[in-house]
Amino acid sequence: MRIALITREYPPETGWGGIATFYHRFAHALCEQGHDVEVFAQAVTSPRIEMDGPVMIHRFMPRRYLILKRCGGDLAGMDRHLGIFSTALAWEATRVFRKRHREAPFDLVEGQEHLGLNAFINVIPGRSFATVTRYHTAYHTFVRRELVDWPPSGIIRRLERWSLTSADMRISASRFIDDAVQEDFPGVPRADAVVPLLSPLDVSRNDDADREPLILFVGRFVPNHKRPHLAAEAFARVAADAPDWTMEFAGPDYPMNSEQTVWQVCEQLLAQAAPGRYTHHGSLPPEQVEALYRKASIIIIPSRFESFGLVALEALACGCVPIVSDNTAMAEAVGDAGVVFRNGDIDDLESKLRDLLASPHRLAERRAAGYEHVARVTDTASLMERNLALFEQVIEAKRGGA
Repeated sequence: MRIALITREYPPETGWGGIATFYHRFAHALCEQGHDVEVFAQAVTSPRIEMDGPVMIHRFMPRRYLILKRCGGDLAGMDRHLGIFSTALAWEATRVFRKRHREAPFDLVEGQEHLGLNAFINVIPGRSFATVTRYHTAYHTFVRRELVDWPPSGIIRRLERWSLTSADMRISASRFIDDAVQEDFPGVPRADAVVPLLSPLDVSRNDDADREPLILFVGRFVPNHKRPHLAAEAFARVAADAPDWTMEFAGPDYPMNSEQTVWQVCEQLLAQAAPGRYTHHGSLPPEQVEALYRKASIIIIPSRFESFGLVALEALACGCVPIVSDNTAMAEAVGDAGVVFRNGDIDDLESKLRDLLASPHRLAERRAAGYEHVARVTDTASLMERNLALFEQVIEAKRGGA
């Protein structure tokens, strides 16, 4: 098959988060299966074509306000007009894609619902290719739940709805995010399939003798979404009773309010309770985050909302036991291998953390269960088999006129 992947994020230039991580791994996994894959992703410096091993990347840059010169930067000079930015981005993605499709036709095009990047591609008149929209969490979903401080946008909401309703097939990363789409975009049909995202890390058992009494937090310091301050407070509460344990944080800092950053709030919580026993690394490259997973015993992921839970699965693959919020996709992702606490309940989080710290045997059991669980649910070969079967199904239906 010739497959086009339409994504705003693709490393290294736009390796901002989980979307970039997934599509990098997915593109290469498809190539390893013998398929011809090209990626269409936003450029922040200059439009160009480049190669990532066997994957051709078309970096496109939108015109400012749709009619002015093409503009660099992550929002292309349209920081205060995100709806127009998203429209310009989707329009330019369509223009660059159509030019390439005329040169070398594609069988299938997959895009993300976030910002409605593939909305115009899905409705190209008389298109011969099949289209897939994969759920990575819509902008409107974040805004509607007040998980971020982004402004609401009716334009983006309409683009995202268009992306969802116009695709020949919808694939969700979890049942949880499919439910969220039902709530946020009434009338959109259920996803045609639920297929977990590929994990960038494979299971690798460590010598547990090298495991340190270390607790982690990994993620962006977004106060109403990732909530690292809950992880810091939980450690501060148990620190006196667990004198050998330390905590490390990895991720970029964000404002908590007009006077403080989130890390400053975390540090205030930890300074008296655990002096000298905590570290904030800031942003780290993937290999250094993996090294943290491999030496730590526990990771606290107190997010208010997660559509898949990739960090939890990465930690499990490295033998680090996750404590995760319920009413998110993380509980679905970790199964019985992780520890689940009531979303936002610091007392319950403290209780679950104390239970693990008090029982090295239970911690070891969870670690062993984690290796088995993640090997089963994130097995690359089986996930690729499921994805490719769905791709063949939608291509056959498109060619048959269904």
